[in-house]
Amino acid sequence: MVSNKFGGFLDFLQSYRSAVVGIAPDNNIMAIASELRSLVYTKTGGERKLLTPDAIHLASAIALTDIYGVPLDAFHTFDNGKNKGPEGPGTPLLSFETWCEQCEDDPLAKKVIDMVRCHPEHPNRKMF
Repeated sequence: MVSNKFGGFLDFLQSYRSAVVGIAPDNNIMAIASELRSLVYTKTGGERKLLTPDAIHLASAIALTDIYGVPLDAFHTFDNGKNKGPEGPGTPLLSFETWCEQCEDDPLAKKVIDMVRCHPEHPNRKMF
């Protein structure tokens, strides 16, 4: 959220408590995140790592559907690879499939590729 006139993140969660449910990264999610991090992400000779927070975010979405049976309409993120971790720029989440030349046949990579990934949408666009 770009403006503090809407409050902080906890205020956001309180306002949308019926639509947003927080989940803790349990052992299942962390195992999926570890597998996603171990994949090699390449695009036309370049290579990137999947940053740990991004891997946990994706693993949480996969686990919601596969383990907990919660349908996922869309995975919301602003991440298109401009964030840098200690290993350099991370693999973008919005255009994830463009960095999957070597791992596109991996079952977990396929789940992410098939996932609807988009920017968050809200009726009050000034909120984002």
